[in-house]
Amino acid sequence: MKPPTLGEFEELVLLAVAAQHDQAYGVSIQSSLEEHLRKKLNISAIHVALKRMVDKGFVQSQFGGITKSRG
Repeated sequence: MKPPTLGEFEELVLLAVAAQHDQAYGVSIQSSLEEHLRKKLNISAIHVALKRMVDKGFVQSQFGGITKSRG
């Protein structure tokens, strides 16, 4: 069985997650990537990439409650 690989977009999302440590969440990843790439990204694309990376074992995910900073 081949080891899992990352696509280009998944790699960008993973870099954004790594830069934000354990404070990364969908909207913060989207904002960071939009700032660096200078283009608009769909939040659904971020969530799909994160789900694929969870399935591949590259990241772990958890659901948290609403906070003041996350809305």
